[in-house]
Amino acid sequence: MSERRAAASRIGEALVVGLTNGEVLAPVSISPASAPELWHWAYANKVVPQLALALRSADTEIEPRIRACRQSLREAMTAIARAAKASDLTVAASKGFCFEQAYPSNHYRQFEDLDFQVPDLDGFWVLHRQRDRLDFKIDNFLLRSTATAGQWFGAALYEQRLPDACGWKLSVDVQIAAVPIGWERSYPLQGDYWTSLRSGPDGVPMADDGWAAVMLIAEACENKAVPLRDALDLFFVLRRLNGGDLDRLDDEMRAHDLHDGLARLSRRALQAGLPVHTCESRVANLVLDAANGRAVGQPNRVIPRWRRPSLSRFLRVLDHAGAIPSFAKPAIARRIDFVRTLRSGEPVKFVPIAGEPCGALGWWNIGPTHLLRTPIGCFLPTAFGEVAAQDMAEAAHICFAIAEEAAP
Repeated sequence: MSERRAAASRIGEALVVGLTNGEVLAPVSISPASAPELWHWAYANKVVPQLALALRSADTEIEPRIRACRQSLREAMTAIARAAKASDLTVAASKGFCFEQAYPSNHYRQFEDLDFQVPDLDGFWVLHRQRDRLDFKIDNFLLRSTATAGQWFGAALYEQRLPDACGWKLSVDVQIAAVPIGWERSYPLQGDYWTSLRSGPDGVPMADDGWAAVMLIAEACENKAVPLRDALDLFFVLRRLNGGDLDRLDDEMRAHDLHDGLARLSRRALQAGLPVHTCESRVANLVLDAANGRAVGQPNRVIPRWRRPSLSRFLRVLDHAGAIPSFAKPAIARRIDFVRTLRSGEPVKFVPIAGEPCGALGWWNIGPTHLLRTPIGCFLPTAFGEVAAQDMAEAAHICFAIAEEAAP
């Protein structure tokens, strides 16, 4: 890290933490040469709103753009919630606006996408049918099953069809019945989660403080790098919890092995100097114990790690290491038995081929090609998150031919 960048990090953290401490900060003069590094640090740590508040000024480009994006996200969130309500579907807004409910009234949280949750796969089909009305298109779709419980977990990424007024395409991540924790497991949204939703901005349903804390920590289990904003989330959310919320948090962390997430967030909060000691003693001790690696209870993972090595997982590790050349990926992907992969409980990512309803969830197996048919269209499995143009064309041709045969 360069000396100028390190200095910007020290100044930025001091200002944001001082603001969090409730200190009345004197106006700070930042030299024109230092300002770009400071705002770059704030953007990378997702605390641009807090830095602008601490400096009592805004960067001429970054902060107004984030504020405009936030307004667009709020409008999109409200539209999605209304569309779901019109379809008698229960949804919950997650992460961004949910965590922001714990922030002081003069703060707002930096985020640039939306997260929604639906209770099951049928609910996802219902929400997806509103995509044209909401001007979003599906980019990809992740699905995994639990062989023991017969449940489906998943996630889908949507993007706005055209850039919004804030200058880029908004995206919406829909979590299906669970919060993904990396590639290997999920935290299920069960129990009283759906019955305890509160009313957030514009009446949009979202998790209460106790469940927000559980989700925040579950999400952190997959994030190796922890920006300062996530540590602020932890601080603001935890200090609102009551005894019952803390009991639930302890139970969920024990049951689903969420200690790593809390440890990462706690270490970042203490490293930055956030005033954890001002929280209620049970909260302060929870953070200190987690940061020092003290966790009790024998975890029971909701989705066990794979009992045997699998080809798709092995390939994913190699791909992340950059060991598979691009030209070889299509040929390798064609050799994977995605039907068996999904049946074994491993996640499979799909890309859309056709948007017309194709009947109940199932497979079309045409020679070496596997296509997932669903009530919302046809999807092609992918091993590397991308599909060759030739494979896309062949899959689209198969879908069209099947639709022609099925037509009356």
